[in-house]
Amino acid sequence: MKPLVICTLLSLLFCSFIFPSKIDKGYKALEVYNYFEAKRLFQQTLKKDVLASGYGLATIYSRNDNPFYNLDSAFRYAKKLNAFYAASDTKRRIELKKFSIDSLSIISLQQKIDSLDFAYTKRQHTLAAYQKFIEQHKTALQLNDALEQRNQLAYELAKAEGTLNAFQQFIDSYPNSKQAIAAKKDFDRKLYLTETKENKLENFAKFVREYPTNPFAQIAQDSVYAKETSHKTESEYLNFIKNYPKNKHLTDAWKALYQLSTLDFTANAISEFVKKYPEFPDKEFVANELALARKRLFKIRENGKWGCMDSTGNIVITPQFDWLEEFSEGLAVAEKSGKSGYIDKQGKVVIPLSFTEAEKFAGGLAVVKMASHYGVINKSGNFVVQAKYDEIADFKEGLAVAKKDGKYGYINTKGDLIYPAIYDNAGDFKNGFAVIEQNQKSGYLTKNGQTLIAPTYDWAENFTTELAKIQIGDYYGLISKKGQLVLAAEYDRIDAFAAGIAPLVKDEKLGYCDTSGKITIPLLYDYTSDEKPLDNLQNNLIRVQLKGKTGFINLQNKVVVPIEFEAISYPISGLFVAQKKSKWGLIDTTLKTLLPFKYQYLSLVSSTILKVKIKNKFGLIDLKGKQLLAPEWDALHNITDSMVVVERGGNYGIMHLSGKVILAAELDKLPEISEKYTLLIHNDKLAWYDLSSLKFIWKEEGY
Repeated sequence: MKPLVICTLLSLLFCSFIFPSKIDKGYKALEVYNYFEAKRLFQQTLKKDVLASGYGLATIYSRNDNPFYNLDSAFRYAKKLNAFYAASDTKRRIELKKFSIDSLSIISLQQKIDSLDFAYTKRQHTLAAYQKFIEQHKTALQLNDALEQRNQLAYELAKAEGTLNAFQQFIDSYPNSKQAIAAKKDFDRKLYLTETKENKLENFAKFVREYPTNPFAQIAQDSVYAKETSHKTESEYLNFIKNYPKNKHLTDAWKALYQLSTLDFTANAISEFVKKYPEFPDKEFVANELALARKRLFKIRENGKWGCMDSTGNIVITPQFDWLEEFSEGLAVAEKSGKSGYIDKQGKVVIPLSFTEAEKFAGGLAVVKMASHYGVINKSGNFVVQAKYDEIADFKEGLAVAKKDGKYGYINTKGDLIYPAIYDNAGDFKNGFAVIEQNQKSGYLTKNGQTLIAPTYDWAENFTTELAKIQIGDYYGLISKKGQLVLAAEYDRIDAFAAGIAPLVKDEKLGYCDTSGKITIPLLYDYTSDEKPLDNLQNNLIRVQLKGKTGFINLQNKVVVPIEFEAISYPISGLFVAQKKSKWGLIDTTLKTLLPFKYQYLSLVSSTILKVKIKNKFGLIDLKGKQLLAPEWDALHNITDSMVVVERGGNYGIMHLSGKVILAAELDKLPEISEKYTLLIHNDKLAWYDLSSLKFIWKEEGY
């Protein structure tokens, strides 16, 4: 062997002993925690043995019990180990076993470094720290946790800043984070609040136009609808329908307009609505409403429960209620188990039976009682006036008397207190005025919230013309709307105006004044308490009495019918019934006697029929005295052109004017015969009768 080759082999053999020896010494030093020596030795051998020396250095840098503790350095050495180990052969791996280095120990060391670094990152709890960990430790078990911590912290910082830019930056930076959904919601909400912060109609309308896909566009549509229809008037709903055809409340606006236009729920009102608004979208709905409005329902009772039938006798609403009121504006009050609510004509409960009391609807509103207090609801069942009053009267001219804590005030249909509850008593508004009482004195209010005339009168009546009756002491006078006394308070009685005049009574004498307070007919005539001279005023004729005799004067105080009769009726078609010498007869305007004065009593029923009393029994005759109905009845009621209700012994029947008996006089209650159908009561049982066909359409069991 040549000397050079031998020398080379010896050199290699020498080196193989030198390097392992330093690594061995390094690990020996590491075992006794001589970190300075171990570090020095590993650094010397690193270039020659990256795997063994790098593992040792990574171990030193990952331990916090030495001054070289540095997780970044530990990670830098540890991350190379896998590649070098994978490239090593079996012999090399066997050699590494003596340092306890294998694939598992390398993974364990790396995981330890990952864990320590993640713990440090969490203590820092900054975006930069989390981002650094995520970028360096791509295979760490804590990577997902780090991502979540970073995303959550970034989201919290964006929320803390609370700006549109902050939320948008988060969404752009972390689009796949689970917080991105919440951030998008925050962005949408912030955008909505920013764009609509002035709370003006145009702000909400613009938001809907410019951001139609923003979830808050739905809320903006709500605000547009609420603001455009704040007064809930017909013109507002029409304007909304015209200007916002894509708004989600378009159907609501149409239905609100329909309800406003058809508050009374009559067929005529619904038909007029259809004519006025042919573009109403729900044709089927309005057709059904029209059919229901035209349908008349009749209350029936079965086994003590109330329901309804139609005109053919078919049961439409099964008897199930303890009580049922008549329908008003399409709804009826129904009561069950002591609670009241409202049903429609199909029997559907549209407003729950939850009230202690309930009144019928009028003008789209109804007074209800909850526990011990009253409020007002609309046809949707919503309170427009909260249930907090002791009493609420019906609305008149948009205002209602409301009582609270023993005092009276006035509320409007929105529940606003127009006049505080400070009055001892209060009347309904009429012609823009209402009478109020305070400290036992009466005065007047106007609808605009002003006291027109302070409470100074002992009693007051509301204005029916430009004048109103007041009382001072024991006497009556007339005042103007300015509170001026136009007729002195010196009369015993003043009745209501008719044809521009009002009756005045003083010292049992009757006269008349006009609407200016001027006496137009002197107080010359006798006054009797049972006479109301203007109640049946016709053809400007005034019935007067003088010295026990009766006749007629005109508005100019000229005698038209001589004051010579004991009694005389107001005319019908130029005919009078009059009394002379305790007997009654029939005369015309020329005083020509048409029927002699021989009857115990006569009364004009129509232009062709008279009710007659003979021997204390009533019958009917024509203008020539021909008998239509024999005088054999205690009383006659509700006389029409074809039939009459007769009474005998406290029972009632129905007869044709020809004398034919329609229903025998055995009914308990007086029936109404002015319409086609009439309710009959016999032995406390009910029946419905068709007066045109003269047939029963329904009878309660036992009738």
